[in-house]
Amino acid sequence: MDADVAIVGAGPTGLTLANLLGNLGLSTVVLERSAPGSEVNYPRAVGIDHDALRTFQTVGLVDQMLPDIVQNTAVRFFAADGSLLADIHRQPEGGRQGGWFRRNMFMQHLADRVLAEGVQRFPHVRVQHNAEVFSLDQDRASVTLGVRDVVTGECRELRASHAVGADGARSTIRKLADLPLEGDTYEEPWLILEVSNDPWDAPYSSFFCDPARPVYSGHLPHGHRRWGLMLLPGESDEEVVSDAGLRRLLSPLVPSVAALDIIRAQVYRHQARQTGSFVRGRVALVGDAAHLMPPWAGQGLNSGIRDATNLGWRLAAAREGFDSDALLAGYDAERSAHVRQVIALSRRFGKVFIPRERRAVAIRDAVMHGVRRSRRLRDPLTARWFSTPLRYTTGAFVHHAGADQHRAVGSMFVQPNVEYDGNDVPLDDVLGPRFAVIGYRCDPVAGLSDEDHAFWSRLGATFVRADISRSPAPESVLGQVRVEDVHGQLATWFGRHDSELAVVRPDRVLAAVGGLGDLEAITRDLRARLPEATGDDERA
Repeated sequence: MDADVAIVGAGPTGLTLANLLGNLGLSTVVLERSAPGSEVNYPRAVGIDHDALRTFQTVGLVDQMLPDIVQNTAVRFFAADGSLLADIHRQPEGGRQGGWFRRNMFMQHLADRVLAEGVQRFPHVRVQHNAEVFSLDQDRASVTLGVRDVVTGECRELRASHAVGADGARSTIRKLADLPLEGDTYEEPWLILEVSNDPWDAPYSSFFCDPARPVYSGHLPHGHRRWGLMLLPGESDEEVVSDAGLRRLLSPLVPSVAALDIIRAQVYRHQARQTGSFVRGRVALVGDAAHLMPPWAGQGLNSGIRDATNLGWRLAAAREGFDSDALLAGYDAERSAHVRQVIALSRRFGKVFIPRERRAVAIRDAVMHGVRRSRRLRDPLTARWFSTPLRYTTGAFVHHAGADQHRAVGSMFVQPNVEYDGNDVPLDDVLGPRFAVIGYRCDPVAGLSDEDHAFWSRLGATFVRADISRSPAPESVLGQVRVEDVHGQLATWFGRHDSELAVVRPDRVLAAVGGLGDLEAITRDLRARLPEATGDDERA
């Protein structure tokens, strides 16, 4: 076996997964067709959300990324006459999702560099450039990839326990695994471009909902700006991407258009597609290889990061002897359902932004003006504009307790700051990259049988006891981490759910809640959802 996991594609999703697997100790090979140091010179993702930042925190790279991120951006929608249709304000400090703000702007190529440097921390993770995959075979124990060196033409085989297609919209792995995309391609072409030396004082994202030509503008780090303009009949791709064509289109929108530095531009036709399944045997798809969506909700790349975060811990569990089929089936069920919701959100967003028929525009403007004037309607609606809250309804969870607890299971667990070892730190930094069992003001391992304790140990679980601030220190328990809830946020959460115990997965999804006496039943139920591998499908 050459590696535990072979990842095809060194884009942001593939590199995120490589960092996650490196953090979890899996030997990993990343196969990338392009040459070392090459960068794609076309507009890429610019929106990064709270879930993605939480993943980058998990792999220890978020601090390196933050200098290149504009956090907590506002969004404004304008009618054709320039009137304000909606103003989605910056979130208050206390409104951060899982420890991070929901809407942030970045430039993907800068994040890619951090992720590429991040994998160099792990001697068991290798990135191989100029490596083109041309064949795929698999059996019950492994996947074999045919790999060609695009420079020398030399061919070889690479064998891994699992393979992951992170190779983008034209994915070779998707084709070799016979997992076709299903869905639609939109007819309207869009010009997407990035500029620097931006003279427009608008530190927010703008949607100009003008039926004559819908336009998007986004404030990026370091004086850059993203523009998106719908092309009209008769405007050819070749003409609009020329320097003269770009400046002609921007001249009504930007003061001093001549002073702009145009960095990159491309015409896109947006798609809303996903594969019927994200998994074929021991092969999984992540990111654009598995799904494509219109960009208006900014969820394409973020959905890929969620894929990698959901898949990474499952591949680690498979290496520890848990059943690969069950783990990957759970990945497919959880992520494919959520991606469908996000694609639907992106479609709805486009219907608000892009309608061109006069009647539809008049109705849209009247409704949005009415919502903006009503705080009772405005606040809950605008809170959901750019994301579908992550909540899985089937998978590796235990729906064990009361109704309120049931609603919490499958959602992201909170991340307050806690005091640990005398320092005020985010909770995730204490939980680590694997499962965590948290007891609020109680010992989370009390009464756990040796057999059940062994199950949690195989998952690499961290046992955490959370106490109120400055409470008397309980007797130390071997293998248990203690934190103090200095800000009272854990007290609020456990009180709201009338519970003492929380089981948190490595992707920070809540797997179970209950009272201390429920841990035995929770463990039994979770073991049923994460069965051990049988002899014929263990690693060779």
